[in-house]
Amino acid sequence: MDVRRLRPEEMLAGVSGGVLLVALFLPWYRFGKSGPDYTGWESFSALDVLLAVVAAMAIGLALMTAVQPTAAVSIALASLLALVGLVASGLTAARVFSPPYLHPHVIPAVALPSRHFAHTSREYAAWLGLAGCIGATFAALVAMRDQSYPRTVRKASRHDVEALPAPPADSGAESRS
Repeated sequence: MDVRRLRPEEMLAGVSGGVLLVALFLPWYRFGKSGPDYTGWESFSALDVLLAVVAAMAIGLALMTAVQPTAAVSIALASLLALVGLVASGLTAARVFSPPYLHPHVIPAVALPSRHFAHTSREYAAWLGLAGCIGATFAALVAMRDQSYPRTVRKASRHDVEALPAPPADSGAESRS
């Protein structure tokens, strides 16, 4: 594993994937003002799995870049992450800007007085999750575009060849005659 192979794009993808994965375990929504919190796993039915896949692919992109000696594997993974990340970013943005109506497990909706309207509010992890998903997608799009290794790897892999003097010009002419 050579960490020098990581470009800023892969570092951003790895960090964004880690932020997204941690955000799935934090509260995304709250029912009412003092109601229960819902994590990313509890709030979604299928989007949470897609977000976990994006997080795993983003972390995998950083790891594969550090492990693989060629850029082909990381570019292939970056292109797949860009595709899945665009879909997941759009769905996550829709859920963050329009939160779902969540039914509390403890307080039945019928028992609420009519003057108190209980609504679902966003918590900080929803914004962290959205930022992690968009960050991983952006990093994948940039990493897919750039196919070069970082400058430090190019300098380290460069081998200087010793320049030898050319043989004398008249020595080859004598042997032919």
